Amino acid sequence: MKDRFFYPLIFGVIVCMVGFALQFREPHPVLTQAEILEQGFKLENDAFWKLRASPTTSFVLKPNSAVLKSSVARVDSPGGAGIFATLGPEFEAAFAGQLLEIKVRARISENVSENVSENVSGPENLSNEEFGNLDMAYFTLGNGDSAWNSFEVSKVYKTYHFYYRPKSNIVVSDRDYIGLWPSPDGQGVPIEISHISAKVVTEDVINRDGNNGDVDTEF
Repeated sequence: MKDRFFYPLIFGVIVCMVGFALQFREPHPVLTQAEILEQGFKLENDAFWKLRASPTTSFVLKPNSAVLKSSVARVDSPGGAGIFATLGPEFEAAFAGQLLEIKVRARISENVSENVSENVSGPENLSNEEFGNLDMAYFTLGNGDSAWNSFEVSKVYKTYHFYYRPKSNIVVSDRDYIGLWPSPDGQGVPIEISHISAKVVTEDVINRDGNNGDVDTEF
């Protein structure tokens, strides 16, 4: 077969194969602004692979959770958002000017290795430390950032939360971030998390629960 017939034919076959494969791809859900305002943002179960880490921080994936680590104190690091979850532009647009409640369910974890298959969940494998620390913050690109909120974490899972209201006038349309910094004092105590969320709330929630702290609530 001559080249002028062969290559167009091969190209056509490849296009058909790609199109056939794409029809079985799981569709990426696109949330409307109304759905985001009602449901908020949530990261849990097997979705922690979406996390990213700034220099001097790291995380290890486990079934339905992630173990966060830092190698130096936050003040001695190059900066950044620590280990962070990314909220896409649709969340940035919906959350602009809204009062947000950011929640993280956390506890002290064992000092796990990088080999996830060797890690075993359970209280018997927890760190020898009684308490650890976790800093949490909400970041935007040019539309204001919250301060770092510090929490003392125990060996028992609890939900830690704080409130933040991003600016309503979006200067740079991009993404927002929820940043977590384990052991910001440099003690190196690993922190395990099983839930991250951000949801629009009303002012009366602050009056009920306070500005930040721990609340043992369902999601």
